[in-house]
Amino acid sequence: MDRKYLLIIILLLPGLCFAQNETGKTLAVQTNEHTDEQKPPVPEEQLKQEDEQPVPDEIPSRSIRFLDVSHKLITEKFDLLAHKIDVFFGGERAYDEATGSFIELNLSIQKDEGTPTINRSKVRAKLELPNTEKKLSLRFENEADGTQVSSGGSQLTSDIIDTTSSAAFSAVLQEGKLWRFNSDVGVRFNVGFEPFVRFRGHGKQQFDVWRSRLKGSLLWKESEGNEIKTEIDFERPIGEAFFFRVNSVAVWHERVHETDYGHSIALYQNLGRSRGIVYRISMRDINDPAEPDKSYTIDLAYRKRIYKDWVFMEINPAQIYREENDFERNGQITFSIQAMFSHKKH
Repeated sequence: MDRKYLLIIILLLPGLCFAQNETGKTLAVQTNEHTDEQKPPVPEEQLKQEDEQPVPDEIPSRSIRFLDVSHKLITEKFDLLAHKIDVFFGGERAYDEATGSFIELNLSIQKDEGTPTINRSKVRAKLELPNTEKKLSLRFENEADGTQVSSGGSQLTSDIIDTTSSAAFSAVLQEGKLWRFNSDVGVRFNVGFEPFVRFRGHGKQQFDVWRSRLKGSLLWKESEGNEIKTEIDFERPIGEAFFFRVNSVAVWHERVHETDYGHSIALYQNLGRSRGIVYRISMRDINDPAEPDKSYTIDLAYRKRIYKDWVFMEINPAQIYREENDFERNGQITFSIQAMFSHKKH
């Protein structure tokens, strides 16, 4: 019996709903007839068309457009701020992501407690080849380390202990707004020639006020085999004057089948258009059997633009705690001058 009653209700329900709908329409027409303005009844077809019209969805679409525009503006502002910091303080990030042709010259003097002074010079150049849509360039690097040693009384001379040079063709394989892949094919020449091939890639991802940057590279050298490097940054601005960055890097060497690690926390402070300071704490663990090194470093670097937009001076005092010295404190100070010759800003 229950099933029969249920079947009867299902059959009668559409009719009851239709009757109720018609009754409501009739009451609406009758109510309209008794108004002061005596408006004519609305045709039934027009009522059906009004009922069938979809509810406008303007508010959600406007909200989505607003969020998209806000995210784009925040990302662009973040990119500009991070790029300015990297260019001002120099380093590998500015070199890897630089556009246009340029020549960069670095001269530095480093003094550690109880050790001779080390002089370093580095020249790096990039030449974008014409008619390649900025996708093919020629890169050159030369780095020399020298140690000052005494030669009779207080006279000092400089003895070059290591010089490394390389030249390579660099090509942009794929490029997007937030990622890029490059390849380098070249030679290193110190004592003889050593060919190398390197593939590099990096990408960025925005998370509200935080941003992550992931970099990876695969390097092959004839004498050492493969080297795989992975690096990741997490960074964010803090107010108008500070920028915070956490960096982690790992490098695997096929020659020794070991992995080196490095971690750092840095806070960049903007002191105006021509001055800046970076406060940094870092750790590195080098697992090379020939020269193992585990150390902790606390340092700051004061950097100032001393001539127009292309000559910089930097003073970098540091306290280093090395495992080979039983983690005893060792003072270090480095003074450097950098000059950038370029027809195009980075």
